[in-house]
Amino acid sequence: MNKEELKEKGKSLLNYNESRIYEMKEWIDHFPLTGRCPNGQKENLSKLKSIKTEVDMFQQYGFHGSNIKAVLTYWDEIEIENIVDSFIKTEKNNVFKYRNIEFSNKSPLSEKAFLAKCKDLVQTINSLEGFHAKAIEGSFKISFVAANDIASKAKYDSENDEVIIKHTSLSDNELYGHMRYLLVHELGHRYENKFGLPESFSDDWYRTTKYSFTESLSGSSEAFAEVFAVSHWPEEYNNYSDTIKRFSGIMNEYAPKLKVKKDFALNM
Repeated sequence: MNKEELKEKGKSLLNYNESRIYEMKEWIDHFPLTGRCPNGQKENLSKLKSIKTEVDMFQQYGFHGSNIKAVLTYWDEIEIENIVDSFIKTEKNNVFKYRNIEFSNKSPLSEKAFLAKCKDLVQTINSLEGFHAKAIEGSFKISFVAANDIASKAKYDSENDEVIIKHTSLSDNELYGHMRYLLVHELGHRYENKFGLPESFSDDWYRTTKYSFTESLSGSSEAFAEVFAVSHWPEEYNNYSDTIKRFSGIMNEYAPKLKVKKDFALNM
């Protein structure tokens, strides 16, 4: 949201009820609540933090408190404009679009750092070929979120067709568990969600890393997502060469058709 959109959304949220908790989360996440407090905004900073705490509590425990409504009784439309103008000093580009993919910065990343991470992921996306490339068919989203907004390093949210990555994920020469690897792993989950799995695929026959032995509560296959990722870098993971070869064989023979999406959230 830009400043004007934040103002309008804030004014709308003065008429708040518990069903709008996700709208409130989206709004409050735009405000920098650490660092130097803007002049004359000490009380409003405390109130914004109170709202943030309640939003986080709901996200973690599913519990609605009374702080949000209590805070909003102190504000009117003029004060909302004052808050946005005081806390949101500069506009930064939080959206980057590449082909059919929309990248979003929902984290404390600076614009420069956000665009640098997007560039790294675009390089990885452009390197996908064959069955790996099917995982990027159609429009979808990739979002960076704050560390306290996600318990895992990354996840695929099928309901919103969105790959979500913790903003602190590293992007360097290391591979396993780092940002580029996380992306391909989550794209493996997107592939499963969109196209299903070959009938001959079995978790026990295609386990690779330690994480591939994880059993997902959603019923999705972590074994598939992991071998999907390591098979994109076979030279880096030649200790799994036999498994990668078998996996590539069945995937190259598999000609899936787009399925009706399932709704599951997959974490790594």
